[in-house]
Amino acid sequence: MHVRRLGVADADAAAAITAASLTAITATIYRPTTVRALQLLYDAASWAATAAGTTVGLVAVDGADLLGVVRVTLPLTRPRGGARRDGGDRPPGGDGDGNGGSDDGGHGSGVGGDAAPAVLSALFVHPAACRRGVGAALVAATEAVAAAAGARAVSLLSSTTAVVLYWRCGYAASGLPVGQDDPLGPALPMAKALPLPGGDAAAAAHARGGV
Repeated sequence: MHVRRLGVADADAAAAITAASLTAITATIYRPTTVRALQLLYDAASWAATAAGTTVGLVAVDGADLLGVVRVTLPLTRPRGGARRDGGDRPPGGDGDGNGGSDDGGHGSGVGGDAAPAVLSALFVHPAACRRGVGAALVAATEAVAAAAGARAVSLLSSTTAVVLYWRCGYAASGLPVGQDDPLGPALPMAKALPLPGGDAAAAAHARGGV
């Protein structure tokens, strides 16, 4: 298994993974009408737009088979101390390992200094690929892409069913649960600081105010 960038040609497979995930995992949590609405929200056109736009999509693949997909919004370049601009959507949650489920986009983690965080959202793993580490691999790849883009942290809104995945990947709560009245249920803001480019020396300079 390896992770690569989502391409427009992957859109149909990504939509199929999303639909299968929602049907198998979240159909027991959400009303059928909500599941259907979410499947339409993350249809092939949506994933094709991700592949063609500024939001990055990643897919976990094994041979010709797509196992999972994730969407991440990278921070816009801005001067130090400038206005923060980041965004994300609010998809539903997956199971405790992130397998067959999704992760929710969040805003303003407060982790990783004054740089805007990358926002992880819409992570889905096909039910047939559950318990194979696909969710964790997609999270790790997301963090690598975010760090390469200059993000100091990754933030998200996790549904209750996906929190365990993020804890295992080193994320911590960054605020109180939100959306208790949301049809998708409450979500927990979570975030993880990313290593500074340059390793320990860069971290020490940042601590002294040199970065």
